[in-house]
Amino acid sequence: MSDFIIEKGILTEYVGHGGTVEIPRGIKEIGDLAFDENCDITKVIIPDGVTAIGVGAFNSCTNLAEIVIPESVKVIHPHAFDYCPSLSSVKLPSNLKRICTGVFAYCEALSEITVPEGIEKIDDGAFEQCMSLTTVRLPDSLTRIGAQAFSGCISLTDINIPTNVSYIEERAFNGCSSLTALTLPSGLRSIKTSTFEQCSSLVSLTVPEGITTIEKKAFFECSSLTNTAIPSTVTAIGDLAYAICKSLKTVHIPKNVKNINLAPFSSCTALTEITVDEDNPSYRSIDGVLYTKNAEILLAYPIGRAETRFNIPDGVVNVASQAFSCAHWLTEITFPRSLKIICDFAFHGCDRLVSVDIPEGVTRVCDSAFSGCRSLRWANLPDTVKTVEIYTFLNCVSLQDTRLSMNNVTVKPRSFIGVPDDGRIYAGYSILKHIEDRENENSWTCAIRGFLTRYYARETGWKETEKWREYINKRTRKI
Repeated sequence: MSDFIIEKGILTEYVGHGGTVEIPRGIKEIGDLAFDENCDITKVIIPDGVTAIGVGAFNSCTNLAEIVIPESVKVIHPHAFDYCPSLSSVKLPSNLKRICTGVFAYCEALSEITVPEGIEKIDDGAFEQCMSLTTVRLPDSLTRIGAQAFSGCISLTDINIPTNVSYIEERAFNGCSSLTALTLPSGLRSIKTSTFEQCSSLVSLTVPEGITTIEKKAFFECSSLTNTAIPSTVTAIGDLAYAICKSLKTVHIPKNVKNINLAPFSSCTALTEITVDEDNPSYRSIDGVLYTKNAEILLAYPIGRAETRFNIPDGVVNVASQAFSCAHWLTEITFPRSLKIICDFAFHGCDRLVSVDIPEGVTRVCDSAFSGCRSLRWANLPDTVKTVEIYTFLNCVSLQDTRLSMNNVTVKPRSFIGVPDDGRIYAGYSILKHIEDRENENSWTCAIRGFLTRYYARETGWKETEKWREYINKRTRKI
């Protein structure tokens, strides 16, 4: 009985016993899934004359260690060698025209690869999670690197991106944690979402003039990156673009940047200064802190500064999301009377901040604004703040006194999770009830007037008026 099922010159299935497999001559193509999930084969010799290897042809051949591909092969279809974790080396034929999607994804033993001249595109996920891959040689003909093409190649140290490459798609080098230096080609116009996310050893990166956008999380958690020169051609910087770049010390915003999105420099713990070109029409720097041009929105405080106090300038209306997140040195912040909004996570993780006195006029303190402020002992929210949003004081483990509106105030569920059981919340003419465990309720509005009460984090309270009065008599004093 033959080990091969062949139909019209196409090898459609292998039914042999494994080991070393030599495919017979006369075959023109290896069909889709021909060797799929065959764990017995260790070596395959493909004869000259074969022109194509089908989709998933050797998918999940977990013990396949060696493959001989002849020069006659012009097409290797998507996922042909996907999850062949024992495959340690492969020589690609020079007539190949394209590296297709996921073709060598999860080949965990593959240590190096040379992509032949003539190939113009490496498709999405082509070498994704090749965790032993250290060296990649790319041809001058290459113009595009697909999404996640080398994502998760944690051993990759040596790759030279050719000058003709004009597109590098999302997450192309995400998680290449051994990559230390890289020069990007001059034809590139955008650094896509998460392209270099978690390249934690990347120290040096040359970004060319001509780049116009640095997208969301482009350099997220590049924790060894010490400096980055943003080209003068850049007009937009995306959400969290340089967040958690823990070695980044200074940043300069060039004059053409018109759009800085959410918290691009959040948790950059070594950052001491953000400067802005004087001719930039949209942004400015005041004493190294980033603001909008009219100084009404404070966008980013460089949290690597050693100062323990900071006065937010008068005229600031809005403290942006994550503006002070993880500013570990700050113990005291003074808020201006011009302030109206404190955005979500604005002071998250300021773990030395001791007290917060928010002035009248502030109308919104958003979700998680002071979450994780583990040294915070006292907080005052004015009458103009009518709602305590969810997670506002999450895990403020030292919080003893919180003062809320003198009038009706709405406390959202989970707003005080993690505060001490004996912490006190004063609501002026209202008495607060803990609602952490009542997740079916969207909020609870204080409506009992005339008393100031000690608040217990796990007190369920009472609903009926007479029982409220009895409870109040035991727990409160009149003001």
